[in-house]
Amino acid sequence: MNGTRQSYCVSYNGRYGQCVGELGSSTCFRIDVDGLTASLCYLPPLAMDLMRIGQAVYSVDRIARRDRVRSSARRRCVDLTIQVTKPAFWRQKKVVNLLQDILSLLAEDDWRVDFEASPPIETQACLRLASAPRICLYSGGLDSAAGLASRLRSYKGPMLAVTAKHQARQGPLVKEQLAKLRDRYQADIQSVMIRTTLINRPRLSKQESSQRCRSFLFASLGGAIACDAGADVIEMYESGVGAVNLPLMHGMLVGARTTKSSHPRFLRLMSNLVSMVADRGVKFELPFLSNTKAEVVRTLAEDGLADLACQTASCVRYPLRNQGKAKQCGYCAACIGRRQALITAGVDEPSEHYEVDLFSQQANEIPPSRLDYLAAILMQVEHIKNISHSRLFQCHVRGTQVIEAAESEQPLVNLLLRYRQEWIELSAKARAEGLRWARWIGGEVAA
Repeated sequence: MNGTRQSYCVSYNGRYGQCVGELGSSTCFRIDVDGLTASLCYLPPLAMDLMRIGQAVYSVDRIARRDRVRSSARRRCVDLTIQVTKPAFWRQKKVVNLLQDILSLLAEDDWRVDFEASPPIETQACLRLASAPRICLYSGGLDSAAGLASRLRSYKGPMLAVTAKHQARQGPLVKEQLAKLRDRYQADIQSVMIRTTLINRPRLSKQESSQRCRSFLFASLGGAIACDAGADVIEMYESGVGAVNLPLMHGMLVGARTTKSSHPRFLRLMSNLVSMVADRGVKFELPFLSNTKAEVVRTLAEDGLADLACQTASCVRYPLRNQGKAKQCGYCAACIGRRQALITAGVDEPSEHYEVDLFSQQANEIPPSRLDYLAAILMQVEHIKNISHSRLFQCHVRGTQVIEAAESEQPLVNLLLRYRQEWIELSAKARAEGLRWARWIGGEVAA
């Protein structure tokens, strides 16, 4: 098996006058094509181009920082030129428009994308799989682990777990998790781990913190591998509450304040793009769109994999740079959603895994600033009571095309009402334990 690292360039203009430059694939960023070919197979030129585009967009998204002073700070204008092996394909109007629609949806920015010819890709040896697998995007987080476990209860065919490795600790963590899942379900799981990184990157304070286009990179990697592996389904293991991602407040309905990393419309658009690249139908799916996170996580508790659940990480600040045992902050929206799901599902996670434990007596002593996300989530949970008549819900579901025009909203309404019920029951227990934040939410519990 031979792998060859291919060089190409990306030029960009953030159009604020300060974000102009050129990135080289060996000096500014890298996607580990050598590692990919060593673990799986040769990718055809269009699939390799898709990976390049994903890495280029992700890199520029991180470097072209939003202007924090201007009134238009929430929206950037980014001109991007990428070297690809098949520029004629990528310059087609339908392809360019589709790419720009995807990036605009994810980042709420104005992207203009163009392509130039790069050196041809050298021929590589190829390892074909015995049969077409089902592909899943696997990050090593709680949703990935619980989702794959739930799928393996019924699906017995080959599964290919694709990981975009962008953190040093991620590789060993994912390998250990997949080993446990193989043993528990006697499953045929192969792993493809692709290292993606910025080289000589600016310090974190100079980077764009939102990184809304990261999911485009992940989906591009999964789509590129599907092109060669013969897969027609790429699964993303996000719960329905996370995929719908109802904004916490009206001001988050638009702009880059609410992530659309697993938004159903984003996945429909990515399905169209990857199908064009593969020249056949390839579809991104959300198998758990009708489930809450706790309902999916319950699989781990029922199947003796509670230790696997505790091994995962969900924090937006992960990994924390501290000397203690805590690996997650405990008070960001991701940590709160994780704790709610684990407690509801019956998984007992040590509080020492968190800097702040909002579900213990410690919550009564922490600064109010660390309760902001919890307060917003509980306020949202209160509003879900009237979800059927909520203007915010209607605007979000129809305006952002969570569902298509002919689809009914009722399954999503039922989903969110079950999610609210989980919080009502959890807050009742918290009130009994004397946690003051539990008073912020109504106390009715269904019989």
